[in-house]
Amino acid sequence: MKLITHNMLTSHVKGVTKGYPLLIKATEVQVSEVEFNPEFLSRMIPKLEWGVLVQAADSLGHLNDLPNELAPEHEKDEEFLRRVHRVLLEV
Repeated sequence: MKLITHNMLTSHVKGVTKGYPLLIKATEVQVSEVEFNPEFLSRMIPKLEWGVLVQAADSLGHLNDLPNELAPEHEKDEEFLRRVHRVLLEV
């Protein structure tokens, strides 16, 4: 499951009191290259729960790929967008 999907999932199981964010206990982590699309990322980042993404990246061993907080004018920073792309779409 890609972290972009994880960021939007919530549990609706009966009896679950805290259904978001879902915890990740990965037994295997794969990285698959995906074409970089900065326009998509610029539109998607404001829709994400950034803290949840950072937490998920940390649980998969990719915390160093992301800053703890969004940088101002992040949509103009290609290096930042590439790091987000890697974690969000390739891990």
